Amino acid sequence: MGSTADKGILKKLTKNGELSGLLNVALTGLERLRQNQDFTYAASPDEVAELYLKASDPVYAFLTEMCVIKPEHWTSKANLYEAYKSFSLAHKLPTIGKEAFGRALKNSVIASGISPDRRRIQGELTYGWRGVGLADLEEEPEYAEDFDDDDLLF
Repeated sequence: MGSTADKGILKKLTKNGELSGLLNVALTGLERLRQNQDFTYAASPDEVAELYLKASDPVYAFLTEMCVIKPEHWTSKANLYEAYKSFSLAHKLPTIGKEAFGRALKNSVIASGISPDRRRIQGELTYGWRGVGLADLEEEPEYAEDFDDDDLLF
């Protein structure tokens, strides 16, 4: 119960003004029981935890709903961030800047295999993320090559 529990709740709920509301809730539940021929249950603890994570962490929601997390995937930082912004705006979630997105991405509970990476695409150095791809888009072009520091000319 705890110290904040309302010890007079039973008296409050059994007042004439509250009894009709309580009866309406009970009748709604009885109708649902008759229709389903069984009791309905709220979401499982795992489902509740997943909903909480998605609601409290827009980057997590984006990764779970819009991305494929596999070691062989690669997406440019610009494309991934733009997809994140579009997702956040469409779902009325707060957005964060590019650098904060990168930090949140690296620290996400499901992103342990995601790491920053560089590749040459059509001769240009492109920064991206290894281990993540966008689920609704094709992967980056096949001509993307892994980039080594030895390829830099100073």
